[in-house]
Amino acid sequence: CVMKRIEIAAILGVLTGFVFKVVHWPFANEILSVSVSVLCIIDIFGSVLLYQDIGLSNWLKDKTVLKKDLFKSIVFRLCGVSLALIWTGLLFSINIWAGADQFISYGLLMALFALGLVLRKINTKDKSYSEALGRLVPMILLTLLFYLKPHVWIDYYYDHDHQARNLLRKMQTNPNDTSLSNQFQDRMKFYTDSCNNVVQSKD
Repeated sequence: CVMKRIEIAAILGVLTGFVFKVVHWPFANEILSVSVSVLCIIDIFGSVLLYQDIGLSNWLKDKTVLKKDLFKSIVFRLCGVSLALIWTGLLFSINIWAGADQFISYGLLMALFALGLVLRKINTKDKSYSEALGRLVPMILLTLLFYLKPHVWIDYYYDHDHQARNLLRKMQTNPNDTSLSNQFQDRMKFYTDSCNNVVQSKD
């Protein structure tokens, strides 16, 4: 299925972007943003096709395949929207953007609700519910890490600069506080200037 191949490629893109982010290589944000955008589009608009293993060409020939089981269609669309929210929340969290907590919280609640509906049908002969389960469970577990440890990425990424780390923690709690944002920008400028001075002194 073409969509599954695109989905796998996008997931590999997310992993690549994450590695780039960890080692501070350029273009990490761009790779993550493009890959997550592709995954969100697939999850929102193509979740029913993916989970029911319906090829895009078959769907274009016969769109009535999505209307044969209304419950399944609604459940899988719910799965897709919840996963799209989670992907967006994780992207925002990794980039330390405002709104990450909201995306992750809403996505997690929807995913847990969708998981309950999927588990009701998991013992049936329909393999598509297992497909949905295989996507929901790993994402829920990953989301729980960021939900229960909201500062885990900040603590890792800014371990070398405790002052910046503490400012970012406060900014997450008070996203509308412009004074904290200004303090963080000043701290980043000071840190960058310090690093440049060290490099110049070595030269």
